[in-house]
Amino acid sequence: MRLKSLAAPKTYWIERKKRNWVAKSMPGPHKATESVPLIVLIRDILKITKTARETKTLLRKGSVLVNGLVRRDLNYSCGLMDVVSLPKLKKNYRIAFDYKGRIKVDPISAKESDSKLVKVTRKIIFKDGYQLVTNDGRTIIMKLKEGSKINNNDSLLIKVPSQEIIKHIQLKKGCSILIKGGKHKGETAKLVELKDSVASLKTSKAEFNLNKEHVIVIGE
Repeated sequence: MRLKSLAAPKTYWIERKKRNWVAKSMPGPHKATESVPLIVLIRDILKITKTARETKTLLRKGSVLVNGLVRRDLNYSCGLMDVVSLPKLKKNYRIAFDYKGRIKVDPISAKESDSKLVKVTRKIIFKDGYQLVTNDGRTIIMKLKEGSKINNNDSLLIKVPSQEIIKHIQLKKGCSILIKGGKHKGETAKLVELKDSVASLKTSKAEFNLNKEHVIVIGE
């Protein structure tokens, strides 16, 4: 799976004129505009390998984990808040966006690598509890009493790969927000007001409104 370098999503942090073709993310947990394939992450962003062949060898050996699971597909989709680990190199990274909306990686400790922040995008009630669907395609089943406190657009800090919930962070006035869409993508802000589907946000430089779809709660 590949596409022209010049046509690659803006999230790809690559030298577009250096090569004609670049790998394309396979359908997976993240949107194409919010992710990069594993080969681009390992070779072009982290620069752990120099060629596709080296990257393929590294993956085949099971040396790369994404959210606690071994991934061997060069085109596997890696996106916001994913944790990428290379145990043999003792390196762990969390995926984020820079101020230009491109994928970047932040080094984290081994202790932090077993947890991940996810956004609840859908909440479905059934006889015995709730089914929560997250922004990275996960499905989490909760009991009625526990799930009743969680709403759409809230965030959950979970263990990976077990999906055990460590903390629930509610979308409410005063909370800290990471912007994952629009011209302010990659910036952090404070939630000033929430009305219907519109979130009023404030950064150190400006105040503006944004659809709730483009924000993710990262702290209280």
